[in-house]
This record gives sequence, C-alpha cells and structure tokens, in this order.
Amino acid sequence: ALSVIDISGIDAPAATIGDLAVGTLDVWENADIANNLYVGTGLNVGLGGINSGGAVSITPYATTTTALTITTRGAGDILNLMDSSSEVLTVLDTGHLGLGTSTPLSRLTVYGDILAEGTDRYINFGTATGTSGYGIRDSSGQMQFSHSAGSWTDIGQGIVASGTPGWLPYYASYGTTLTPTSTIFI
Repeated sequence: ALSVIDISGIDAPAATIGDLAVGTLDVWENADIANNLYVGTGLNVGLGGINSGGAVSITPYATTTTALTITTRGAGDILNLMDSSSEVLTVLDTGHLGLGTSTPLSRLTVYGDILAEGTDRYINFGTATGTSGYGIRDSSGQMQFSHSAGSWTDIGQGIVASGTPGWLPYYASYGTTLTPTSTIFI
C-alpha cells in the first residue's frame, strides 16, 4: 500500500500503484482502471457520460432500493436503447415510450406487431381493469368489446358470414340476428 503524507508540487506522469487510499482524487486526463472501480456513496460523471466496452450491471445492495434512476436536465431524450445502430427503445422527455421507433407520438408508440400472450387478455380504458373495465378483450379466442357500464359483447355478432349474391341482410325482429332476403320494402 502507498501512503502519501504531503508531496506538494509533485508531477508524476506515470505510476503503478497496488492499493491507493485518497480522500479526494482529481483526474484531469484519463484514468485507466484494469479491473473494478468501487464507489461507496455516489458517482458523478461529467458531460462525456459513461462508455463501456462490455456489459454494464447495476445491482442494488438493498432489495427495497430502486436499481436505476435517470434524471435529465434539458429537453434531450431520457433513454435510448440501441442494438448496434438501431434504436429499439426510446423514452422522450415528455414521457412518451417508443418501441421500434425513435419518435413516439403518444404515451406508448409501437412500430411493429404487438403480442398479448395467452388467452383472456384485456385492453382497458379508464381506470378499471379486467372484466370490471371497458374496452377490448380476448375471451378464450373470441374477441369482445364493452362500453363503459356495458356488458362484454362478441365482436362480429350480427354479421352475415355468407349468403347469396344480390341478397341483403336485415333485422327481421328485435335482437342481434340478421336475416338474408332478396326483396326489401321501403
């Protein structure tokens, strides 16, 4: 270990040191660290940011601690996740999240397919979720919709799936059943 008491004015262009204990360390040029850098309380990084040639891992010591908080000062994007040169996830300073797009136009903008895996999945509106909400759902393979304070109704109900060319579907009585006819009176 190296202990430095007071060497005012020393200019050491290079040094190889096994262990170094320093109260404050100011580095004006580059600091090359071969293995790990452990920071006890906080790490402040200047305008150049953090660049890594390998994987970056953030592991909080306490299970109730937020693992990563990103705070921006200005109008730049909050987060850009890249796959080589392609932007795959973007969070704008407006809070808009883009998947597959760098210019999300709403809270969630997806460029590409969306998969809601499994059956009985919901896209709800308002503040309620699941069957108590309203919106669109997959009910074991049958697509359904519900209005606010309404009941879930199959999409496509009342559609005549086949018929004779030139015939028209109409409601013969109150309900949801359409009947084909070749004659209609107005």
